[in-house]
Amino acid sequence: MTHFYGTLTGKTKSDATACAHKNGSLQAHVKTYTSGIFVTVMNNGKGDEFFVYKTNGTNGERSGDAMTLVYQSIEKES
Repeated sequence: MTHFYGTLTGKTKSDATACAHKNGSLQAHVKTYTSGIFVTVMNNGKGDEFFVYKTNGTNGERSGDAMTLVYQSIEKES
């Protein structure tokens, strides 16, 4: 069952979508030629985590550690 779902909206007539299961991750790299951000969401076994990385755009990949942990949900034990 899909746990993560993402949508990318741009100049085209339709949106691009992506999904992933809970044991996977969903990632997006939004960039210009010289800068960008790389966002990833994953489940760490206790909850969902969203990370944002600064990148060098199309000049290179993300650099170093995550800029910040944007959100972390903690799942309640049953």
